[in-house]
Amino acid sequence: MIGKVLIILGGNSTLINNFLQTKIEKKYQKIIIISHRKYKGFSKNKIIDFLDPALLENTLKNILSDNSFEYYLIISNTPPQNADFNIKKTLDWGMSSIKVMKMHSIKDKFKKIIFTGSCLPLLPIYHKSFYKELKYLEMKTYVNLDNKYYQNFTYIILPPLRLSNHKFNFLHDSYENWAYILKKELGLNNRIVYPKGIVGLVTKILFIIRFRQL
Repeated sequence: MIGKVLIILGGNSTLINNFLQTKIEKKYQKIIIISHRKYKGFSKNKIIDFLDPALLENTLKNILSDNSFEYYLIISNTPPQNADFNIKKTLDWGMSSIKVMKMHSIKDKFKKIIFTGSCLPLLPIYHKSFYKELKYLEMKTYVNLDNKYYQNFTYIILPPLRLSNHKFNFLHDSYENWAYILKKELGLNNRIVYPKGIVGLVTKILFIIRFRQL
């Protein structure tokens, strides 16, 4: 039986930290975490940190050169809203998801590629920010892909997230819950995954208004 390798771009996010606690290592022979900064977690997995974003495609090609494995990729790399996007390396890393969408030379080598987006760019009354513009560009780029050639792609539109020990708020969901959804989606073929409940309904309506599709 062919072995499985999971590659994660953006290992320092709270979502990925929770995802790595779902015993995901039982399903994959190797997990490789790639970050443009120092990886802050404690992990027995292979870590590639301080990566220059300009080297991302070649780094992925080098990993994929071993044909004895089946490869999966999770992209959760966008720097936080308060990041300084005037720093070129931060900006380039934030654009990595869009770059991967356009990496035609390697996209077919992955069994599954999951992009973690946000419902934020769909909210018309939320304050403007470069982060919001970046996430909208990411979402728009994904929507414009020809699904016929990108059937191994999944785009997850995340709701506002917080840790489960916070007071209940119907507008927020938990990192822990979405960590398990992320784990489940690695084995499914959904093109777009929406939030649940009221937030999910509003997200779908705004998505249809913005992109004229569901």
